[in-house]
Amino acid sequence: MYADYENSIVNLSCSILQYFGAKSEHSTLEYIDELLKGEYKNVVIILLDGLGVDALQYHLAKNGFFRKHLIREYSSVFPPTTTAATTSLESGLTPFEHGWLGWSLYFSEVDKIVNAFVNTEKDTNIQAADFHVANQFIPYETIYKKIKDAGMANAYSVSKFGSNRIKLFDELVDEIIRLCATSEKKYIYGYWENPDSN
Repeated sequence: MYADYENSIVNLSCSILQYFGAKSEHSTLEYIDELLKGEYKNVVIILLDGLGVDALQYHLAKNGFFRKHLIREYSSVFPPTTTAATTSLESGLTPFEHGWLGWSLYFSEVDKIVNAFVNTEKDTNIQAADFHVANQFIPYETIYKKIKDAGMANAYSVSKFGSNRIKLFDELVDEIIRLCATSEKKYIYGYWENPDSN
């Protein structure tokens, strides 16, 4: 499957940015724009890594909750790695634009292969540097910053790496529920590494 940058997670992010009055670099998804025409206090995206349409169709009954509520299919990005895809969702940019192509990337500036998200040397728990290497050398502006800067809402990332850090799936759900109960208008992105990490 090829990435379709007119119908992808990049465009999903751009629809969210548009909804919150922030600038985006790509076209939006018309059907998401329609869904967002209401005046919502909370816009929540939950990404279960590796749970694409193929997995849903293979493992779940047609009348199951997820398949019954499937509205549309859209593509990931290329390369379709967790790092490239989640960074695209968190930036509204393609992997070519943000540069976070895979979990481990070589940085000539430090002459090391670095695990981009966690800032460790490949296959170790050793910190790659006393600064975050990937953020330093391939920076990008997050969707959270763009939304906050637009001044209409706040934005949160709930994950093991996010602004609101969790360790367990139940904690992710509880934190999203807690955030939704606050009075401010907001975007919440929840990320869980399963089923991909199983």
